[in-house]
Amino acid sequence: MEKRSLRYMMSIYGGFKGSARRLLAASFLTAIGGGMSWFVLILYIHELFPELTNVGYIFSIASWTIVFFILPSGWLVDRFDHRKMLALALLLGGLSMAMFATAQELWMIVLAQILNGAAMALNRPAFSALMTEKTSDQRRKYLFALQSMVSMIGIAIASAMAGVWTIMARETFGMELEEAYRVMFVLAALTNMFAVVIALAIRPGEEGREDKKEELPSLVDDEEDDVEARKKGLRFIVRFSTPMALIGFGAGFVVPYFQLYYILKFDVDVAQVAWLFVATQIAMGLSFFFIPNVAERRGSVNTVVLTQAIAVINLALIPFAPIFLMAAPFHLMRMAMMNASTPIQNSLMMGAVRPADRGKAAAVGQMMWTVTNSIGITFAGFVMDNYGLDTPFIIAVSFYSAAVVLFFYWFRNVKEM
Repeated sequence: MEKRSLRYMMSIYGGFKGSARRLLAASFLTAIGGGMSWFVLILYIHELFPELTNVGYIFSIASWTIVFFILPSGWLVDRFDHRKMLALALLLGGLSMAMFATAQELWMIVLAQILNGAAMALNRPAFSALMTEKTSDQRRKYLFALQSMVSMIGIAIASAMAGVWTIMARETFGMELEEAYRVMFVLAALTNMFAVVIALAIRPGEEGREDKKEELPSLVDDEEDDVEARKKGLRFIVRFSTPMALIGFGAGFVVPYFQLYYILKFDVDVAQVAWLFVATQIAMGLSFFFIPNVAERRGSVNTVVLTQAIAVINLALIPFAPIFLMAAPFHLMRMAMMNASTPIQNSLMMGAVRPADRGKAAAVGQMMWTVTNSIGITFAGFVMDNYGLDTPFIIAVSFYSAAVVLFFYWFRNVKEM
């Protein structure tokens, strides 16, 4: 069957069964719960603590918690049942959302952020390890892309709910924004609890590897168990993660603040921003659908470089937009193109190490991104307070550009894995 055909792609996407589908269902519910929490959290913190510098410090707590827990999380995922580790991550996320809903003091917000960070630290290694063992090497990038796609659909639903609910809460129920946000956190917590049940229903062990023709060569020998093999895989992961660290730093200055930036700069309400995020998630979902096929035909490295370069250009144009409606298309393109490369990068990383080390590999990659991202988030509020709302975009574009050039220079000759 022709690899570039829609029929070929649909045959792969429709071929995932059993535990892979349960993983996708858990991811979908997690995206709805996490999407509701993520969209309103920075707005909720701003309602409680209006100074942007304070918003940055409080919002960054979860990121710094990820930094602290991410390496132990990778070890836990490799050491214990992947399903139970994923269920634990989802449970911690649900507890953090419940605490946001009931928080009355600053210490409760801080504790909720710590729980939120611990959940995110455990979530990615668990999901990555589970998805890698539930399909063949050749189909791996498709499962990663499909998981990203269903997550984007879930986040789009969550963003739409946030937009509709904030209007209803004020106009129908006479609620203040703070109260409306608390209700969203309750719904998010309940959704996460359903995802916990699905995660525990996933079967243990490898699946979907019956066809040996679909197994691709790894960077390291799966049967080899020596120090040199581990060092070789680790060197690849560290080098691979360095551009991600640069992107993480730049992203920390802008991505978590997009909602707040548009509200403050263009004087729009929450509902308008929510609908932009709905459209953005749909565009991102479409990009995830097609991106594995593009990577098969053009090569994973070239695909990552092209999509990220397009994203950087659109990010640079956002501050020059005079009105919200002109900034919206640039935002949509930036988010769709930058995130389209994520499943391809994850698939490359998982293919570079032995199965026994995949949890740790995902943890190392996430840690390098998260450390620099946390720095950006921490100081973005201060930069906006003292140097203007648009200044973080200059920082972000500079580091994004350096990352794209570095990634291409280091990996332009890397073959598919």
